[in-house]
Amino acid sequence: MKSDQYKRMPVVERSEVISLKYPYPPDPNMLLLHFYPDGHVEAELVGKQQNHWEMRRLPIPEGHKDHGRN
Repeated sequence: MKSDQYKRMPVVERSEVISLKYPYPPDPNMLLLHFYPDGHVEAELVGKQQNHWEMRRLPIPEGHKDHGRN
């Protein structure tokens, strides 16, 4: 690391109304939001029996594949 300082990016406030993907699961447990590089957002309810880690729409970036996994 060259320095212990950083420059904070400006905060950009955004809001958007999005619809939930249908059909809804009979046992909703989590609201899953998908954020895309082009700025759009998708939302869906996830059931208790669904594995939310397998619902990723874009591949995990190479540098992040093992982050947080034991």
